[in-house]
Amino acid sequence: MLIERQDIILWRRRYLNSIRKFRSEADVKVLLQEGLDLVNAESWKNCVKHAIVEKDKMYQVDNIVENIVEEFIII
Repeated sequence: MLIERQDIILWRRRYLNSIRKFRSEADVKVLLQEGLDLVNAESWKNCVKHAIVEKDKMYQVDNIVENIVEEFIII
């Protein structure tokens, strides 16, 4: 059973409150713009290509699992 000590609870509250103080709408806008600046056509193309490769892998795994389950059920 997890028991929380009062000093840990107070520290967590103070920590979360301090984080909330530093977050502002301007910070979010700056971080969003920095993130968008990192994405160009080439990096987006690579992300899409990677997603397609991962999707194909998952289809293969799904087919393998389905075949195994079907064999198990039939037997």
